[in-house]
Amino acid sequence: RGWTATDVRYMIANVRYCGSVLCQKTYTDHRNGHKQKVNKGEKPKYLIRNHHPAIISEEWERVPSFNKWSIVEAIIGRGW
Repeated sequence: RGWTATDVRYMIANVRYCGSVLCQKTYTDHRNGHKQKVNKGEKPKYLIRNHHPAIISEEWERVPSFNKWSIVEAIIGRGW
């Protein structure tokens, strides 16, 4: 199986591939039977930059989004 545009878009949008970690995306609600819930602003989230070596460079983040997708489509279309 080769790379698809969806695979590449997922990597570009995911902070982990840029060397960062987003903490507290979920939390445990102790008042409601200790259930894990998605954090929709109830608790603070923390972004830790340069946590690990990046696969995607920070320069890619400076490319406007409309150019990113045309670049991805061009690469995937050529089968690189």
